[in-house]
Amino acid sequence: MNSLNILNRIIPLIDRLYLKYNQIYFAGKPKVYIMNKLSCTDALNDGILFAIPNYLSLLQQYQIDTINNRCKCFLPCIRYRVKRYATASQKLKAKSLLEKENGSYNIGKVINDLMGFRIILPNINENKDKIELILERYKDKGIISRYFKESNKTFPWELQIWDMKDEMQNNSLHSEHELQRKVILKRGGY
Repeated sequence: MNSLNILNRIIPLIDRLYLKYNQIYFAGKPKVYIMNKLSCTDALNDGILFAIPNYLSLLQQYQIDTINNRCKCFLPCIRYRVKRYATASQKLKAKSLLEKENGSYNIGKVINDLMGFRIILPNINENKDKIELILERYKDKGIISRYFKESNKTFPWELQIWDMKDEMQNNSLHSEHELQRKVILKRGGY
């Protein structure tokens, strides 16, 4: 199966998993946050850090039970993970510190990767135009933008599409990004 066919199968699958998870999570009647109305500082003051552990804990169970079963046919081209609470908390706090200098950050865009998927396939760079058309079609259907998002009341899930040739460089850039966050937190007294 070629990379384009794999994308056309994986993206709707992740969307179904995401929507099903939201049904399960919201059946527990958690406090609802309007993600596009909250800055990181507002979110910290409103106690969103207390909602995230419940979201992640249930998501961890969901990953083990459902996502692992549904995605196993796409291994090794798909990787996914549930973000650790400590990392989510650090990310939110670092952006809150930056808000003092740069203005507010929308929490829905900051905490957009509590669940993250990486699709790593060959020939992504060579097929970039075709892949952009696929993504545009899913965007038009309301399935995905840069991430999976049902509404402004749900935490988004992240999707990254990598070319196999770029995997090492992308991992290195991710490590640099995490180091920058640690510097910001240290400078802010965390």
